[in-house]
Amino acid sequence: MDLSGVTIGTVGRLRLLPRWRVAAELGRRGSALTNRLSKAQGIVIGYGAASRLETVSAALAEAERRGLWQMSEQRLRRALGLAEKTPAAPRTLTAASLARQSGLAADAVRLLELFDILGGDDDGFDFQDLVAARQARRLLSGGASLAAVISAVLTARERGVESPLVRSQFHLSADGALALSVGGYLAELDGQMRLPLGDAGNPSLELLYDEAARAEEEARWPEAEAIYHRIIAIAPRDAVAHFNLGNVLSAKGDAAPAIQAFARAVSLEPRFAEAWFNLAHLHERRDDAQQARQCLERAVAADARFADALYNLARLYLAAEEAELAAPLFERYLTLDPSSAWAERARQGLQLCRMLRQAPEQR
Repeated sequence: MDLSGVTIGTVGRLRLLPRWRVAAELGRRGSALTNRLSKAQGIVIGYGAASRLETVSAALAEAERRGLWQMSEQRLRRALGLAEKTPAAPRTLTAASLARQSGLAADAVRLLELFDILGGDDDGFDFQDLVAARQARRLLSGGASLAAVISAVLTARERGVESPLVRSQFHLSADGALALSVGGYLAELDGQMRLPLGDAGNPSLELLYDEAARAEEEARWPEAEAIYHRIIAIAPRDAVAHFNLGNVLSAKGDAAPAIQAFARAVSLEPRFAEAWFNLAHLHERRDDAQQARQCLERAVAADARFADALYNLARLYLAAEEAELAAPLFERYLTLDPSSAWAERARQGLQLCRMLRQAPEQR
């Protein structure tokens, strides 16, 4: 889908990529994100809305009434070129046939599709989708809510459990609730995480994330920091939590612990390009150009279309008079951003690269 020149409304928090990154990619296309659906030409359903399906359903009804297109988070990533398409079996099932064969209501199938639990890059569904839909129907028949099923699947996937519905990995916990074993944790169907088995307490990760986001928006940095530490205590392998903590610490001016937080994020998720990028920024602020370069190289290796990382890495190469390394990066940047103010700076950088290359020949 061409996302040039459109305003996209979001319903729920985006969890696959930081909102600023999505907004930056859209900005290069002359597009924008908004929370006001009245201004949107299309809407994206964020994973953060999994516990608020009534809000999602109301937004979808409004989108249908106004003729707006609807998209999942993963499809948005792919439309922006930030995720590759994955090969899949032929998709021969329609939404209607999937609903009929699984016993799910049509609106349930649609919601599962918009949270990337059913379907894929192309229209239609395959046999694995049918298996997953039947498992979802089994859980619903057992008393689970659709919001609980969606939240549980998203929670499991964030912890590296792929296709938990297809593999029937949900089971009854000791207190009679359906749960999914994820490492040393239990992921309950409402998307909550228990502390390590045997410990007390059961805070909601989604609620904590929402509280932290509000604290960040209002620049209440100590409160945001405390909430992210709590999230990490519950889910220590959540790379996004460490990344967000790093952002908060950086905003507070606590560079050393921020570096540690970003380093932990990339140790958990080595292809976390945004964490490498922010880590590079902190190293550069400390006048450690070599470390900054290495981090930016990892960011670009993880995401070849990360325009900001391409530009900053090219800039550091140019500062070191390594024109042969800087020039290709400036050129790649300009293919992604041909018209902004930063594009003009990239063209100037490219011109300097050419001058540096010509200088030895003129001696």
